[in-house]
Amino acid sequence: MQLTLRQAAPYFSVDEATLRGWIKRRGLPVHKVNEQLYLNPVELWQWAMENGVVVSRRLLDDARQAAEDVPPLSDLLAAGGMHTDVG
Repeated sequence: MQLTLRQAAPYFSVDEATLRGWIKRRGLPVHKVNEQLYLNPVELWQWAMENGVVVSRRLLDDARQAAEDVPPLSDLLAAGGMHTDVG
């Protein structure tokens, strides 16, 4: 599960501009894909705990529910792509 800034902001009760500021000034972990910024819920939770930022417990609850939507590794490998150091 990856979140956009718009999706992540309510978990912190802040707006997107605040998240952008945290990315620049406080090292909020972000991933850029095709010019779009995405946030990983587990990384967000860890960052919030380390930085004393209040975050809704719902963030982890929602991430756990969404984990069921991830296809099995065998399906992902069958789809192709680059694979290195796979046991």
